[in-house]
Order: sequence, then structure tokens, then C-alpha cells
Amino acid sequence: MNIFKTTLITLSLFTAFSVHAQTNETFNDTDWRVISFLMGNGIVSDQYTEKMTVNFNQGRVSGLAVCNNFNGTYRLNAKKQIRISPLSSSMAHCGSEEAMNEEVAFMKAWNGITSYQIQGNIMTLKDKAGRTRVQLSATE
Repeated sequence: MNIFKTTLITLSLFTAFSVHAQTNETFNDTDWRVISFLMGNGIVSDQYTEKMTVNFNQGRVSGLAVCNNFNGTYRLNAKKQIRISPLSSSMAHCGSEEAMNEEVAFMKAWNGITSYQIQGNIMTLKDKAGRTRVQLSATE
């Protein structure tokens, strides 16, 4: 019985570390383009999202919002949970009020993200209630 428990625990730990390693590899080796994000009560996908990028690398997240670079840190676990620090960004004016409003909303969309899901080349970042806050597409 003890051998069975030891084997079961060893397999569980191996699986957890394998999932964690695979997850980190996906995050670390992939650049992402923003497909859409939560703005108020709706999802936004327009000419501004086409320019937005995100990169996860070795615990750091960075990218380009509408016109400003942003960065922060993140941590993953094997349960597909993610913790993202508050993001900082450069402070350039994006040209129009519409562009600035969208950039502010994009930065706010990152607040409260607690989990992620990757299906094919699409990553969905969700909050505790299960609402999609940011959706990304892997670039080639």
C-alpha cells in the first residue's frame, strides 16, 4: 500500500511540474496580438486592437497598448491561474480622445485577471467570475 501511495504522489507531482513547465514554455516562447478586451460591459475589437501586442517572458509581461508600451510581472501555477502585477506604462498622448479612452480601458482590463485558457493559438484571460477580460492570438 505504501508503494502505491508513493507512486501516486510521484506521478501527481510529475504531472503538476510537467503542466507548469509546458505552460511556462508556451508563455515564454510566444508573442501575442490582442484580439479583443473588456471595455465597460462590452468587448472591444477594432482598428486599435490590431496594433496591440503582448509578450510573456520569464515572469515579465510587456507589450504595446494603443500607443504606449506597458510592462509588469506575472506568475503562473499548474491550475491555469495567473497573477499579474499592476501594469505600468509610458505616458504619451495617443492623438485622439477615442484612442486615449481605449488605451485606458485596455490597461484596466488587465485588473482582476485570475485565470487563462489556451486553445490552439488563442489565449483567453479571465477574471474570477469567468468573464473574458483580454483575448490574444499567437503571432507567427
